[in-house]
Amino acid sequence: MEKVSKKSIVLIVLLSIFVAFCSVGLYFLSLPKEEKQTIAVDGPTNSGNWTDSGNYAQNYGGGSGSSTDPYLISTPEQFAYFAYRINSGSDIGRNFLVTTDLDMSAYYWTPIGTSNTDSFYGTFDGGGFEISGIYVGTESSPVEFAGLFGYVSNSSYRRTNISNVILNSSVIFGSTAGGIVGGNVLPSASGNILDIDWSDFFVTISNCISYAEIYANGAVGGIIGSGYSTQVEDCVNYGSITGRNNSGFGFGGGIVGALYGGNISKCSNYGNIDLHGSEYSNAGRRFDAGTGGICGLTIGIINECQ
Repeated sequence: MEKVSKKSIVLIVLLSIFVAFCSVGLYFLSLPKEEKQTIAVDGPTNSGNWTDSGNYAQNYGGGSGSSTDPYLISTPEQFAYFAYRINSGSDIGRNFLVTTDLDMSAYYWTPIGTSNTDSFYGTFDGGGFEISGIYVGTESSPVEFAGLFGYVSNSSYRRTNISNVILNSSVIFGSTAGGIVGGNVLPSASGNILDIDWSDFFVTISNCISYAEIYANGAVGGIIGSGYSTQVEDCVNYGSITGRNNSGFGFGGGIVGALYGGNISKCSNYGNIDLHGSEYSNAGRRFDAGTGGICGLTIGIINECQ
């Protein structure tokens, strides 16, 4: 009897350990996966563009555009209205807040800020909500500055803050391209860009996540393609980055393609980078086009990134 009792105790202990391990395993399997990227490769549901007449709203969801009372964006049509207004030279320098998830897969997307003149500056807070289904350009017709935003700030030192954006299920074709921002233009200054004292940040991108699939002919990054006097902090890229035909400006990075004066801090890249570039020159100085896990070309500081 004594031997049988000991065997029973041993079996009970082993069975308890097995059940405990199974419970732990089921718990971890039930946790949400951080990488939820679902690339939408078939294009938008309809032909046309969000900024075509009849596709966008006629007003925002509320607010006055001030720093304490930002314009509210609560529907895809209102987000398209925001793009339409900025690209028409209106509401520039104002403040905006997204209040819900936005599915933009119905039409092609024209980036917010289509030129240096009609670039976005001001404050945009994505509210931590997901913006999905952004289709910018096509393989045969890439957009010059491509991303959710195209041109930001401008050559007049306009300050821009973009934060708390989650971009998912999106495909971007551009010359200079990033998931969140295509890039900004060199501020008006004389002399070599390498000799400018960038003592302040005119573009700040923070707490943004991109799952976008990006194809570019030039500078390309998971968050921003090309930035001058730009700070990128606490951002993550999961999307793939592909340099399609880089000729002369082929810099690619998981977070930033090319950074001219600025800072990249506490950012992470988990996306694949496939880039083939060539030589680039500026004011008599020559560079080999490069690829980096965080940044392809850096004239600035990279700190606490992985």
